[in-house]
Amino acid sequence: MRARTSALLGAAVGGLFSIVSSNFEVIAAERIWTDHIPVGRPYVKPPPPERRLSAEQYAAAQVPPVLPALTPLPADPVREAVLQELTRLKSLATDDRNSELIDQLGSAYGGEVTGPFWITAKGYNKAAHDAVAEMARAGDYAMEPAVFDIPQLDKVTGADTAGLAAGEVRMSLAVMAYAQEAFGARLAPNDISLWLDHKPEVPDPAELLPRVASAQDAAAELRKLNPSHPDFEELRKAYLVVTGRRQQDAPKVPPPIPEGPVLKVGDTDPQVAMVRVRLDVPSETGKDTYFDRELGNEIRNYLRRNGKSRRREINDDLRALLNAPPPPPKMPDLTTIQANMLRWRWMPRDLGSTHIWNNIPEYETRLIKDGTVIHRERIIVGQPDQQTPIFSDKMEHIVFKPQWGVPNSIKISDLLPKLRNGDTNVLERRGMKIVKNGREVPAERIRWSSVDIRYLNIVQGPSDWNPLGEMKFMFPNRHSVYMHDTTSRHLFSSSERAFSHGCIRVRNPRKLATAIFTEVEGWDAARIPDYLGRRAEENNSVDLAKPIPVHNVYFTLVPDGAGGFRRYRDVYGHDRRIADAISGKSLRSIANNDPARIHKRRIEEIERSTRYDNSSNSRSQRKRYADGQTVDENGEFTTYRSSLGAGSSRAIRQPRRSRHVAPAWPPTFSFWND
Repeated sequence: MRARTSALLGAAVGGLFSIVSSNFEVIAAERIWTDHIPVGRPYVKPPPPERRLSAEQYAAAQVPPVLPALTPLPADPVREAVLQELTRLKSLATDDRNSELIDQLGSAYGGEVTGPFWITAKGYNKAAHDAVAEMARAGDYAMEPAVFDIPQLDKVTGADTAGLAAGEVRMSLAVMAYAQEAFGARLAPNDISLWLDHKPEVPDPAELLPRVASAQDAAAELRKLNPSHPDFEELRKAYLVVTGRRQQDAPKVPPPIPEGPVLKVGDTDPQVAMVRVRLDVPSETGKDTYFDRELGNEIRNYLRRNGKSRRREINDDLRALLNAPPPPPKMPDLTTIQANMLRWRWMPRDLGSTHIWNNIPEYETRLIKDGTVIHRERIIVGQPDQQTPIFSDKMEHIVFKPQWGVPNSIKISDLLPKLRNGDTNVLERRGMKIVKNGREVPAERIRWSSVDIRYLNIVQGPSDWNPLGEMKFMFPNRHSVYMHDTTSRHLFSSSERAFSHGCIRVRNPRKLATAIFTEVEGWDAARIPDYLGRRAEENNSVDLAKPIPVHNVYFTLVPDGAGGFRRYRDVYGHDRRIADAISGKSLRSIANNDPARIHKRRIEEIERSTRYDNSSNSRSQRKRYADGQTVDENGEFTTYRSSLGAGSSRAIRQPRRSRHVAPAWPPTFSFWND
């Protein structure tokens, strides 16, 4: 009996101990989970005891409170119908461009500014009528009204919500179609050529629609979407004359040049300035009354073209020719006018109060401030097969005494054969060096039999051989194109100057730098010679406090101020390709013959030829790496003529062993370092 009692007591005590133990474990677990708490929990004052409610209070507490009636927000049936109409049109869209435009309209109507913009309960409002009237006159701006699908204003009444919504959407689509045409977005520049790289800035529907609809004059607001530059306006007038919509203006007659003595090169006279204006020959020195040799050359050519004796002088023959009543200027052909107008549409609407204007067919650069040309100079541009791209960017800094990064084409076809034949002094002879992490690496330390030369940073310091000359003007861009000095100054005397590999060479870059320093930055131009001195820092980059917009443009028609145009040769063929695109020719066919795409394929061919096999005893490598020549008179190496290299056919010494190296991908590969 005692044993049974002891057993029961032990079981009870054990059970109690197990319960306490389990509770302790739970408490311990909880403490472990809360160990991150740095202090104890604050004291919480217990709430006071509640009083018992009376029967009346309890009954009152069971009655739910009476809430004020909430009026639901009214749903705009027209807005809902507009969104439904956009959804319907989206399902029917087969064109990616229209589908994207419908998506933009959906965002506009679904946003904070919801519209409707063009309709009322009675139909279309005044803004719609004004905008439609302006669209009907789109032919005055070389646009086809049929492209806009202009709605018929008498077809919408307030009795049909779905009809109102359809009219609203159709009107908005027409306004956006007008904007697309005004900015030339129907034809993407890159679809015509990769070297046409402007990006049309079409306004967003959420900004454009309310702006036009709420304007005091919706027609004028819509018309503002077209370029407002005076040159575009002159092209527009010429378009109207050529298409028979407008009579040609009488030519402007400048003041007559009075009689006077014979003036020759070296003379100074007020008549010299008058002749400069007539023949459009700016002064190199800034003294318009000084008769320099360049003006003499232009006078001689002008006299020859008009059947007179060729003389570099201002004589009675010249005065009679310049004072004769000018005939009505001959209008350019329609396709050339349209091509130039389209390129104006692609341009930014705000060119900048101060900007640099590089007109490639004209081979000239201008620094323009508040509409006045404060500096004008000749330039050299890219060859037709390595063109200067057409785009806009901002000049951020000027580099004095620049280094030149040797392009891969010259590394592969010219330097590598010599280096593999043991001529490691070729770099020193040309003022070149290999730089890694800011330090020079001797050529003797590199195993030229197997190295991939494309991944070596080879630069040429300031020297008589450096094709960049004294300075370069940098506006960083994806084309690696910039403006720079050159050692081949004699090329500026040519009338057509497409000689570079894409960059823009500037005659008299010190004058351009002086104009930038004094007229734009407000700096002392006396600092420029200090940056170029013998002991001056090499590759010295000077940041501009006021970045300058740079526009590389391609205009073959430029107004001459007398009702006509100065015409320039279509050196790159952009006029022809754009005319083909406007006439409806297949963009794929145009792209297949695009020199930029052909050039890109050639670069890819060269890259593939050295992508995996870098051994010097490869048969194809021996053909590619023929021995090269030196730098030619243009500052370019003469060995590169094709993707397979060039030069003599002398065999290259073979190493005992060969290796196959697969370089990192993709490599940096550019022909734009000029």
